[in-house]
Amino acid sequence: MIKDELTPLVRGSHDQAKEALHELYQRAKKICDDYWSVFRENNLSQYNIPSGQRLIGRFGPNVQLHKLNEKVYIEWRSYAPSRTGKREKIHGVRVRPRRGLNYLPSQFIKATPWELKMIVEAEEKFKLLRQLIEIFHAVNKGLKKYRLLESEEIREGESQ
Repeated sequence: MIKDELTPLVRGSHDQAKEALHELYQRAKKICDDYWSVFRENNLSQYNIPSGQRLIGRFGPNVQLHKLNEKVYIEWRSYAPSRTGKREKIHGVRVRPRRGLNYLPSQFIKATPWELKMIVEAEEKFKLLRQLIEIFHAVNKGLKKYRLLESEEIREGESQ
């Protein structure tokens, strides 16, 4: 039967899509980690300057791999301190992309000049990764759905 011949192909393709998503996650994480190391250096160097002249950065990338749907999310967060209420640890506020998947420099109006330059460089690298993540996620999702349907058919066949 044709379905029996396709099963190994589907399994192999599904495994390859998962591996590709994991590799894209690792690359995005590396870009994110590199960004944060330079960001920290720049912010720490600002503390020697008088408080009125400091240019402290506030935006940072965040890369997450969702465990259930196996999708990689690359987003930007604002870590600007909140002055209202009790002082608590800042986990960042998500900056939403304006159009589609990617962010525009105009979304980071309050970024310092050195920070905006870093954001634009990182965002250029993230653009291609986001497109590939969407493609491989769609493939992964479709093949996962096919394998679930296939396993349901096998279970139904065994019960009859």
